[in-house]
Amino acid sequence: MRIAILLTEIYTMPAILKKLIYAPHELAFNLADELEKRGHKVTIFTNSKKWTNAKKIHANLRLFSKAIKKSKLNHIKFAEKYPEVWQRFSREAENSLSSLAIKMAQRGKFDILHFFMFKDEAIHYSDLVRTPSLFTLHDPLNLSLELIHKLNSNKNKNFVSISKNQRKANSEFHFTANIYNGIDLKKFKFNPKGDGNLIHFGRILEQKGTHLAIDAAKKAREKILIAGTICDGRKNGYYYKKIKPRLGKNARYVGLIKDSRKRTKFLGNAKTFLFPCSWEEPFGLAVIESMACGTPVIAFKRGAIPELMIDGKTGFLVENVNEMVQAIKKIDQIDRSFCRKHVEKYFTLERMANNYERLYQRLSEKTK
Repeated sequence: MRIAILLTEIYTMPAILKKLIYAPHELAFNLADELEKRGHKVTIFTNSKKWTNAKKIHANLRLFSKAIKKSKLNHIKFAEKYPEVWQRFSREAENSLSSLAIKMAQRGKFDILHFFMFKDEAIHYSDLVRTPSLFTLHDPLNLSLELIHKLNSNKNKNFVSISKNQRKANSEFHFTANIYNGIDLKKFKFNPKGDGNLIHFGRILEQKGTHLAIDAAKKAREKILIAGTICDGRKNGYYYKKIKPRLGKNARYVGLIKDSRKRTKFLGNAKTFLFPCSWEEPFGLAVIESMACGTPVIAFKRGAIPELMIDGKTGFLVENVNEMVQAIKKIDQIDRSFCRKHVEKYFTLERMANNYERLYQRLSEKTK
């Protein structure tokens, strides 16, 4: 099949990616390479420079890069200081890639258009072609009934959730499939032991519960290492108000870990991964990455997390910090090899690609 994967977000620029964690980026590129390996012809529309076997088409970001250079700010600081300018450049970059993909689809170049993120503009673009359009929804949904009815009435638009819980907020929405994210297990080395440290890994945001993870470790009298992107680094922001005051000898922030070998070592060396998320997490990629390395997870029973874990087998699902503390004390009961086997069975790149491949075929046959 001839498959177009659209990952058009400005966050896929190399200068931005090196400063943050953006899960859809790695998922989309892994999927593209796996599909290429199976004989499909994949074109990925993106601002990323990541290597891939698929064909890549980039937006022209010359004016954007020139504005950044002139400001003498890095991309993140530029976005904070000039949000309106940032949004304008971002929309232009995303729209140019989406419109190019649509024009190519109109000329019969693709059998499937796979929008790897939910974008309002892309939804309207896809009205212009007969090629089946597929949207993977990575974020929580909060759609108006009017928009839901409009989207449901167009049979050429197909929507994929990444967890069953993600669907609850919009039960009227017609989903074509639920496809769990999958990881390339070759990049995650299994560690049968761990070294005794607790960890918290991912974007450092209040809804991810970083401060609660530190509190739980302190109450359990355990050391904890924090790794990830500081998403709000303002002086009055989350990191400086709630994280930095909690750091010390037994709670250390070790920075953002981008290198895959260092990341798997960090995850695999841990005693357990604490994930006290306080929102309806649509998936939780760090959870399956941790389990792939053999490290059990102790997480709040929120969002999609109960779909990813088996309580008492791959870690523990808890309701609050006090329960998390009690779970830490019995984490040695968990068989680390079972954590790995659980990911091998349900959350691999190959399984994700199988599900998308079948869906592409089904949607393509419907239009014939």
